Amino acid sequence: MNEFWIDAYRGFFKNRKILLGVTGSIAAFKAVDLVRILKKCGAEVKVILTESAEHFVTPLTLETLSENPVYQSLWGTPGSPMNHIELARWADLILVAPATANTLAEMAQGLGQSLLTTELLAAKAPVFIAPAMNPTMYAHPATQSNLSKLISYGYTLLSPVHGTAACGDEGVGRMMEPLDLLEHCAGAFCEKGKQKSLLINLGPTRSYLDPVRYFTNRSSGKMGSALAFAAVQAGYHVHVIAGPTQVPLPRLAQISRVSTTDEMAGAVLEAFPRCDLFFSTAAVLDIEFEHYSEQKIKKDRIDGAIPVSPTVDILKAVGEMKTKDQFILGFAAETENFIQNAKKKLKNKNCDAVFVNPVQEQGSGFEGDLNAGFLVTDSKIQEFKTQNKHELAFHLIQALELD
Repeated sequence: MNEFWIDAYRGFFKNRKILLGVTGSIAAFKAVDLVRILKKCGAEVKVILTESAEHFVTPLTLETLSENPVYQSLWGTPGSPMNHIELARWADLILVAPATANTLAEMAQGLGQSLLTTELLAAKAPVFIAPAMNPTMYAHPATQSNLSKLISYGYTLLSPVHGTAACGDEGVGRMMEPLDLLEHCAGAFCEKGKQKSLLINLGPTRSYLDPVRYFTNRSSGKMGSALAFAAVQAGYHVHVIAGPTQVPLPRLAQISRVSTTDEMAGAVLEAFPRCDLFFSTAAVLDIEFEHYSEQKIKKDRIDGAIPVSPTVDILKAVGEMKTKDQFILGFAAETENFIQNAKKKLKNKNCDAVFVNPVQEQGSGFEGDLNAGFLVTDSKIQEFKTQNKHELAFHLIQALELD
């Protein structure tokens, strides 16, 4: 887990109040990582630890990581008032992870026998449940019936995955990993009501010379990734067309993977007519090898220039297809004449706006986590100082006033 991944989800969880219920499963140890990650994403976390869960993880550990008291008893502690339903009123989201078969049964029956189940009965915030148990227990009709009932109550099931249980049995019953849980819970904090669809292409493209060599560029896809996360959070229906890159992409977006310029062009041109907005962040190759060799080309055969030819201009092709109801944001990485080149691209590619970044300036451009530049339209030029790419993505979407 790197800082760019954390930054991607900080926009969803910053200042959010998360109530984590930890029940008596061996998977309770994962709650330690979950609390740590939520805190790094800027969330405030409070933990309810059931009596059984104390056999697997200590209150002190979770108290230290959450920087809040750990709640255990429905009756409070000597000298303090009874907690009762105050935590349910406080929370923006409640996550029960792990959720044992016994806890699921109590929840399904509407019992309030513990602090956790009492808080759940009083919950108005979204409730997510992440079961963890022996595969046979998970498959039991009673467990499945309880889960169906909980889903009918409006709870979100974070289904367990296939794996080997602590007892050695193999099957479905293993709790999702903390990062996966976080990705699913992020959906609770997306804006609602937007109907617009946003298409984003990102990352580099490749041109292959032979089975072991290819031509590409330094694009990491980080700016496009940041925009995809910001757009999902803003409530857009996002379709990402990604070149070869390892950047995180939002689980709630539709993802299409491509490699070459022709593949990216085909995917973009096929999807563009169905989108309202297109952000062209990909660093598409301008040239490609004219010939591909099925066998590795030996060194003694590379004795001169290798023939290359221009690639399809995806942004120009999309600009020619654009209707009056569609919006195109182009991106330009430049080393000189930034505004002049951006205005030229704005006109020649039929864009509504172009973001140009000076790639030679420190803290701006390829591979890094920071960026800076200018948003250029027909009517204005707006400068964005060096900042985290996720912050820049949020500010760009705000500045474009796409609603």
